[in-house]
Amino acid sequence: MNNPVLFLDIDGVLNPESHPVLSLVHEGFVFHPKAVNYLKKILNETNAFLVISSTWRIGRTLEEVKEIFSHYQLDSYIQDMTPFLDWDATRGDEIKAYLMKRPDIKHFLILDDDRDIDPFSHAHIWVNPLEGITEDVYKDMVNKLNQT
Repeated sequence: MNNPVLFLDIDGVLNPESHPVLSLVHEGFVFHPKAVNYLKKILNETNAFLVISSTWRIGRTLEEVKEIFSHYQLDSYIQDMTPFLDWDATRGDEIKAYLMKRPDIKHFLILDDDRDIDPFSHAHIWVNPLEGITEDVYKDMVNKLNQT
């Protein structure tokens, strides 16, 4: 795969803790408009695809996750979801399991407000859960995803 992949968390990234508004159209909190706009800019400027690594994927099909993202015009960017291993597994463990089945993925970053990303800390862009995706995160992501 030539396009970069962005492993995406949702809570704290698209719906920051400072913006806890329950959605009327899907389960959970509304994605913050500013975070959505920055994510769209990242995806459009880098031609990246999304792989959902958030706990929002647990108990949902890929189509159900895409339905949630369709309310923000982000569904077409979603390629897949990482596997749920078990509650003791870290986000890094799940991403590793996914990448082992997808050796064609050469360039990826992880956008997450958690720090349990080992062994991929080199590819992790930490997001402050109070703020979500900010302009600084956006610039860092675009810069790193456009490096080949």
